[in-house]
Amino acid sequence: MNKTIIITALIVVQLLSLASALTIQSVDVNPKEIKPGEALSLSVRLENNEGEDISNVITSLNLAGLPLRTKDGSEKAFDEIEDDDEKTASFNLEAFPNAQTGIYSIPITITYFNEDKVKFTRTSEVAVTIKAPPVVSFSIEDSISLKGRVNEISMRIINKGLSDLRFLEIRLLESSGYKIISQSQIYIGDLDSDDFENAEFKIYLNANANNNIEFPVIINYKDTLNNAYSRQESVLLRVYSEEEAKSLGLIAGSNTGIIITAVIAVIVLYIIYRFIRKKRKK
Repeated sequence: MNKTIIITALIVVQLLSLASALTIQSVDVNPKEIKPGEALSLSVRLENNEGEDISNVITSLNLAGLPLRTKDGSEKAFDEIEDDDEKTASFNLEAFPNAQTGIYSIPITITYFNEDKVKFTRTSEVAVTIKAPPVVSFSIEDSISLKGRVNEISMRIINKGLSDLRFLEIRLLESSGYKIISQSQIYIGDLDSDDFENAEFKIYLNANANNNIEFPVIINYKDTLNNAYSRQESVLLRVYSEEEAKSLGLIAGSNTGIIITAVIAVIVLYIIYRFIRKKRKK
């Protein structure tokens, strides 16, 4: 599939019997590329080549359940198409602003009467492709990351676009100030529109690392039309020394000294108590 083609039209025309008086010569779409919310025109060219005039020719589109709507009606009618003549039924369509990427088949129905007032029905369909460009963002979840320690960081990947994502994977690159302890590449798989997933990495932050560290990441994925995408971004993380985190109240200080002092005080008081008690007995 040519990745630059946004709309493709595949016309399926049924074989007509000898009694048929109408053929579908072509179905054209213009422009060739649209996005959700954009418009296109669809033209169905009909030709009467069976040796008799036909009347009450109605061409209709069935848009039920499709992310498309018409601006001027879904039916076009011709009172008559003479023998060996042709007519074109034109429609102005618009994709919904929230239309998702996908291939959508539009059923086309044509009804008409021959000179003996016998009604005929012919059907065809057009496959329309709408492409919504992916919109992906990612960030690091809030956490207290300390220098000189192993920390777990959580990358959040958000699909803000209208297209679902497939085969999504994220890779964390090593840079100055830290070392990756866990696996550096995580496969996520599918990520629906307006949804998110987290990827967890374990890193060792150098004791002399800067207070702000950039984490370069690469994400690879495909849209529902199998178009591949690859992006590299950097995500900023604020890190702290243990002393700085304690002074800011981000982590609790150690209680070891207080506990030891309390234990010693209890022992001293007990010794004094025993001494006084023995003296009174004497």
